[in-house]
Amino acid sequence: MISTMPNPKYIRLEQRVLSRTLSEIVFAHEDYNHRIGTEKNCSFCKRYRHLRKQLIRNTERLTQLRKENEK
Repeated sequence: MISTMPNPKYIRLEQRVLSRTLSEIVFAHEDYNHRIGTEKNCSFCKRYRHLRKQLIRNTERLTQLRKENEK
């Protein structure tokens, strides 16, 4: 039977990868004249917004798992 419970180690690994990718996007975006995440047509901004939302979701999942494990 496949577990539907997310693996905390996998989530943490995914968070590290997302954080590193976000850092690389921010670094590549430095030469642009607008703030990152503000332009709708900029591919870096689109990718940044998407990854940021994903990182927030993972953080919420980890927090929820920690609370469930404490019970």
